[in-house]
Amino acid sequence: MTYLNHIFLIIAVSMLVSSCKHQENSDRYSKETTQFNSYLQQYFETKIPSDTSYYVLVSSKGCSGCIKMFVKLLTSPATKSKVHFIVSSNLLIKENLDPGLLSKVVMIDTANKVDRLPYHKGNIAVMETANEKIFNYYNVEPYQTDSVLSVLK
Repeated sequence: MTYLNHIFLIIAVSMLVSSCKHQENSDRYSKETTQFNSYLQQYFETKIPSDTSYYVLVSSKGCSGCIKMFVKLLTSPATKSKVHFIVSSNLLIKENLDPGLLSKVVMIDTANKVDRLPYHKGNIAVMETANEKIFNYYNVEPYQTDSVLSVLK
């Protein structure tokens, strides 16, 4: 009888652990999703869409070489429509960019709050979203710039 109790206990514990892991993964970025949605609503009157999308947050204070490479993509009409760039108006001034030349997917943060968002750690971040939630985000380090740009084009 104790043998069956041990098996039952192991099964119960494994079910409990797996349900906790599932809950943890589904809520992994719930705080970030709430914060980012508030930011999008306040400054762009939009929210995270239900379809898969990518947001590239370009800080005006980031690596100058990285920014220069990403700026070329900002004026490219061939950028995928599911990729949205958020840049501060400070960056446009710093890089001497005419807002009229920017791609349709570029969102200009006139309040310059993108520089203060915690996701990019002062450089560039890519956020992957789906089902109106963030499901992954990562910082782009200078050595990763080329590979990230090739995926976004």
